[in-house]
Amino acid sequence: MRKILFLLLSLGLLSLLYSCTDFKNTPQFSDKEFTIVFYNVENLFDTIAIDGKMDEEFTPNSKKKWDSKKYHHKLKQLATVIDSIGGAYLPDVVALEEVENLAVLQDLVKQKSIAAADYQIIHYESPDFRGIDNALLYNPQSFKVLQQEAIPITMPDSIGTLGNHPITTRDILYVKGIVRENDTIHILVNHWTSMYFGEEETVPHRRYCAYVAQEKIAAIKDENPNAKIILGGDLNEDAFGPAMLAEIKPDTINYNNPKSDRMYNLAHYLYTVKAKGSYNYKGVWGILDHIIISGNLLNSNSSIYTTAHRIDVFDSPMVLNYYNNSYGKGNRPNRSYAGNNYYGGFSDHLPIYLTFTIQ
Repeated sequence: MRKILFLLLSLGLLSLLYSCTDFKNTPQFSDKEFTIVFYNVENLFDTIAIDGKMDEEFTPNSKKKWDSKKYHHKLKQLATVIDSIGGAYLPDVVALEEVENLAVLQDLVKQKSIAAADYQIIHYESPDFRGIDNALLYNPQSFKVLQQEAIPITMPDSIGTLGNHPITTRDILYVKGIVRENDTIHILVNHWTSMYFGEEETVPHRRYCAYVAQEKIAAIKDENPNAKIILGGDLNEDAFGPAMLAEIKPDTINYNNPKSDRMYNLAHYLYTVKAKGSYNYKGVWGILDHIIISGNLLNSNSSIYTTAHRIDVFDSPMVLNYYNNSYGKGNRPNRSYAGNNYYGGFSDHLPIYLTFTIQ
């Protein structure tokens, strides 16, 4: 009997020790790297309609038949993606677009695959007419928040409506924090106006979003000309879109000879050099999701820096599905819905991410 008890205790201890060696599922982080992710998660809604929000389509009785089972499946799917990014360690910061509210974020960070990271949540309710917001998850062991703010985008009256429909959009989420108790960085999470009402018709709206973002960048630099800045998210246009060129004006070429007063769009490198995209429209891959950084973050003499080659998109086969239709054939993001047709996937966007070296 004693031998049996001893054997059982030994097996229990071995099991405990084995579980403790699963470093990906512990709240550890690399002291040599820092990874940030930007991910449009395609309508992460709960199943409850809220007055004043256009969220009725994400309820059990809607045409989408969005119920608890589908909701929890999506949470698990998204957590699996986050868990799969960044190699041996979970990402330090995860910026999200298209989340409904704080509750869905609380449910997301509790998912088993990422719960050990103890992700903290930054979220503000925005006036977006669809009821979607931006948010930021961060590992408190590797990133200390100093300041956070929702920057409203109040469209001028001249562009405030489209087809008699008032345009209220999501705020820009601004977060200032310290990486590894050493470097201060500024993060701006964006989700500019979509092309839903027409590409040309919505250019003024995206340009105004870009203007507000650039005003914040200018204010940060006025306070500290050497500030390290990361602007990212779903900007709903490519690197040479009119809003981007008119307001942010990022460099898309001189990554190896950066100037501290310039911003650099690494997503363009991802598309042109790595030949990768984050979004597929009618069979054509493109970049709507961007990571744009200040030049000092490309300086290898900085205590935190990166290179253009370190930007990537998470395009594992699990987040893709194969299509063969009138647009051609190939892989595209495995999405949750196309219209009211449920696919049970992850998102219609792929997450993009950037890893920095800490020295």
